[in-house]
Amino acid sequence: MNELLSKKEVKILLSDHSGWTYNGNRIKREVLFEHYMDSIEFVNSLAIKAENLDHHPNLSIGYCNIIVELTSHDLGGVTVDCLELVKYIELLISGLYKKC
Repeated sequence: MNELLSKKEVKILLSDHSGWTYNGNRIKREVLFEHYMDSIEFVNSLAIKAENLDHHPNLSIGYCNIIVELTSHDLGGVTVDCLELVKYIELLISGLYKKC
């Protein structure tokens, strides 16, 4: 079951993942890529994982960057599923991340 995390829990869990910001009801990260198609590959991989979790991020697609925002639309804050997506995103970044 997806459950809302406390501010303290979110901050502790994000301390292991640099680049993420937390504003109280959502977490956010910008990911930069060398090529546009790398960013699309990232989005496609993330979309499959999000669909399998039934937990969908807000995504902004730029030329060489993606902004990912995670929150629970149902619960109104950061949840266990958000943190699962953070971990998955970090795995994707470790294989795809390149400065634009």
